[in-house]
Amino acid sequence: MKARHDGKRLLWGILLTLADLAGLTVSGCLFQLLKEKSGTLWLPVLLHAFLDYSVVLTY
Repeated sequence: MKARHDGKRLLWGILLTLADLAGLTVSGCLFQLLKEKSGTLWLPVLLHAFLDYSVVLTY
């Protein structure tokens, strides 16, 4: 029984890792698109900083 439970845990770990990688890929593509459309690197950097610190601002 324990081996079956460990297999389920491994499957969940793999699925979460793939979902995380997919999210990072999509967000990277969106930032690249924003950089190309705006013609500057500052807008994507400022957006990234805002998204990073928006969690802190909600406290």
